[in-house]
Amino acid sequence: LRVLALDNVRIDPLQALRFEDVLDCILGLKAVEEITLCNYLGIVGGIAPSPRRRLHSLPKLKTLRLEEHPSTIRALLSHLSIPVEANIQLLASSLSERWGNPPPSEAFTAFLPESSEGLPILRQVNVVNVICARDEKIAEIVGSIGGLDVPGRISLGMDKKAFSADNQGPSIEELLFKRMVQSLRVIFPDTSHVTSLYLHGPLDAIAHTTWTPILYQFPRVRRMILRDGSPGFPIIEALMTSSPADGSPLCPRLEEFDLQGSAWDASVLNAIARCLEWRVDNDARHPLSRLTMRLFAVGSPWSLSFLTYFRKEYARYADAVDVDVDYSFCRAMP
Repeated sequence: LRVLALDNVRIDPLQALRFEDVLDCILGLKAVEEITLCNYLGIVGGIAPSPRRRLHSLPKLKTLRLEEHPSTIRALLSHLSIPVEANIQLLASSLSERWGNPPPSEAFTAFLPESSEGLPILRQVNVVNVICARDEKIAEIVGSIGGLDVPGRISLGMDKKAFSADNQGPSIEELLFKRMVQSLRVIFPDTSHVTSLYLHGPLDAIAHTTWTPILYQFPRVRRMILRDGSPGFPIIEALMTSSPADGSPLCPRLEEFDLQGSAWDASVLNAIARCLEWRVDNDARHPLSRLTMRLFAVGSPWSLSFLTYFRKEYARYADAVDVDVDYSFCRAMP
């Protein structure tokens, strides 16, 4: 059997297939290349291999897609050894809300077994994406080897509707995004291989003192992409922090910096210029080879002289500067 697909059946939890039966079936597959389980298993708690039990290898597996309760996914992965080149998609089932979701603080780590031995990709990713955008239904952490089109990818996704936030406190995007970036070191035990970091979410909801230890985990990042619809950028302030190890700026090998945001004003643009200047003055090992900025002007359009000034400022700290401004949200075109 090369393909096992039990997909899109929204059965009652009381009629779900027994975990042990499905597990025995999978353990008997020697040549399986694709496994899909979607809403077929009930909630599982406390099932894990004994310390003496060998993980079951699926050497030919190319695709693993699990849409089940996080505890069920965790239990299943605790028994399996997945090839590093496989594409793995883990998504909390739409039925999980009925069974109870983990709290936001454990939302993504709840998928994974205690040991990463059976998921070697977690220690080898070099591209990490964290996506918790206000206009996206799914919050997702993605790690890949080489890029999205190269075999070897793992994604962990949660439907944001599964969580609720205090009306007087942070939004669910703010709360969840903070937990997502804080859990990266737990999910990916070795981040020394990561050369590309993509962050799309409410960046301003996280204080620079929180960003500092997060960025310290990525000493070899060469490309950083930031997407945020808010004007605040505490992460920019965190990038003006010295590493406790050798005094160099955090992410000392940063070469490509790509930013996108709206409602920015001169204070934010000046903060970015100060950050780049500080990094050059404090001996970042590599000056920027490219700075890319896509800005959405809000209210009155910016003058040509305003943009010209900042382009010249940024050109002092990057070999190539590309600043593009979208005026579609302005009251009038420049």
